[in-house]
Amino acid sequence: MSIESATRVDVVGGVSVETVLSVDRLPAPGQAVVAPPVVPGLGGRGANQAVAVARTGVEARLVAAIGDDPEGRELLGELAGFGVSTELVSVHRGARTGRSFRLVAPGGHRTVLIPGANELTDVAAVHDVADRLATSAVVLLQGQVGAAVVEETIRLAAGWPGRLVYNAAPVAEIDPDLYAVVGVLVVNENEAAALCGVPVSDDVGDIEEMAVQLAARGRSVVVSMGADGAVVVPSRRPVEVMLAEHTEVVDPAGAGDAFVGVLAAGLAVGMGVQEATAAAVRQATRTVARRGAVRSYPTFEFD
Repeated sequence: MSIESATRVDVVGGVSVETVLSVDRLPAPGQAVVAPPVVPGLGGRGANQAVAVARTGVEARLVAAIGDDPEGRELLGELAGFGVSTELVSVHRGARTGRSFRLVAPGGHRTVLIPGANELTDVAAVHDVADRLATSAVVLLQGQVGAAVVEETIRLAAGWPGRLVYNAAPVAEIDPDLYAVVGVLVVNENEAAALCGVPVSDDVGDIEEMAVQLAARGRSVVVSMGADGAVVVPSRRPVEVMLAEHTEVVDPAGAGDAFVGVLAAGLAVGMGVQEATAAAVRQATRTVARRGAVRSYPTFEFD
């Protein structure tokens, strides 16, 4: 599918200097493991998702905050190199750009965040750019910006003509009534379980039940299942399971953000939620076969 004229996705989220340490196994309490030398680079859920959007050929713009430090300036350059518009990224004097440290092993991963300037993307910052967000086809919001920003962005989006996609990652405690305003709620199986108040399960039947429960208020819900695919409940339609092709997982870092970014881009170019989710499953699966997070993203195509 060619994109003759880009339709913008605005991403409200975090950006950080990310250090990814790939190890053979996650350390047990009191143990240490050895990682190879690494070069810190672009990271943060918002930045990753914006890059994923841009890699589809859809215009991507990031709303975020960085510090006026060398790391922040490097991130701006890297975002621009990926084709992400940084006109709404605010630079704060005296603040330090956020950092993240990710330990990745075949059995899973662990992440430590130092928010830094990301905490300055607050309610006032969203109001400052609300008029411009209202002109986008899709506003992509994720939980890393905190509950207050999530709530206010959803309230503002109720009056916007575009579609709001909320990636509740991590899950933030917000007014439950606001979920009715969300166009598409995107979560993984762990986040779905947290929102439903049930134990985490990787059983497809259990995930379908959680998706249906989350969609009870009439919105569309997508529950990603990692390398297994996704469950989709379009508004007022039957549940559907999108299975992924079997792929050897080399490095899962960034795959979830690739999934969300491609899904949002698909919606922006006019796909339905089912079609956009199927495209997101196909393209995100490609990233796990490559080592690295956002730097591993290939050019994503809508088949």
